Amino acid sequence: MRYLLFVLFFILISCKKDNDCQTCTQMVSEDYYPARDGYPKTTSSSYYSCGPNNSWIGNQVNVQRFILNDTLVTKVLSVDCK
Repeated sequence: MRYLLFVLFFILISCKKDNDCQTCTQMVSEDYYPARDGYPKTTSSSYYSCGPNNSWIGNQVNVQRFILNDTLVTKVLSVDCK
């Protein structure tokens, strides 16, 4: 019985734990000029990310501006990790 407990304890300790996981946040903001009903609008989502390529990058912001017919569209994408 002691042998079985020792083997079980060894297996539990030797399992590699993935400690490089984190909850990330992505936000998208949209705005229109001339103004549209319901805008500016911001949506946010969270996702759980793990793996060797995952790291905090602070608050990285990507701004896109373009003209759609006679409307200036501004979209802002913000993420805090890869």
